[in-house]
Amino acid sequence: MSDCIASIKARRACRKFLPTPVEKEKLTQILEAAQIAPSAMNQQPWHFYVVSNQDIIAQISDPAQEIIGKERPAFIERAQKNGVKSGVFYDAPTVIFISCKKEGTRFRQLDIGIATENIMLAATSLGLGSIAIGCFVDVVKAQTEAALKLSADEEVLIAIPIGYADNSIPLPPQNRRADNITFIE
Repeated sequence: MSDCIASIKARRACRKFLPTPVEKEKLTQILEAAQIAPSAMNQQPWHFYVVSNQDIIAQISDPAQEIIGKERPAFIERAQKNGVKSGVFYDAPTVIFISCKKEGTRFRQLDIGIATENIMLAATSLGLGSIAIGCFVDVVKAQTEAALKLSADEEVLIAIPIGYADNSIPLPPQNRRADNITFIE
């Protein structure tokens, strides 16, 4: 099996991180993988904010957790049951926020999705956990824009918490549907 396929099969949503900081060299490799993601007409519509400052992460996660906890309490309760303090970003030591211009190519969300997958696969290949989080985006839009000092024409579409996985939480089995593939010969 190729290294690429092995990383794809090994990648899992990490819902609890150790406090161990992620080495700058690993973050650099992850961001290089993100930057070489394909994009429509090579527009590369993304900007990556790599945040390891826990105060800035808390400026986004704390109000998001409060609001999401009221709207979807099971989301936060599950995280807290697993010993996670910050249920939105799962206590990750680093969060990569991906933004783009509010006006831009109609494929920008797809492009950012591809870059997101490159980030998560690169993290897996480097022995790190990750998870894509989008639920906070609309809930704490103003807080996110202020914390990251976004320009007025920019918006965050997704965040990827990254760090060393706390393996004390058992992973659910990887059940994949068998009825969503059709071969046409």
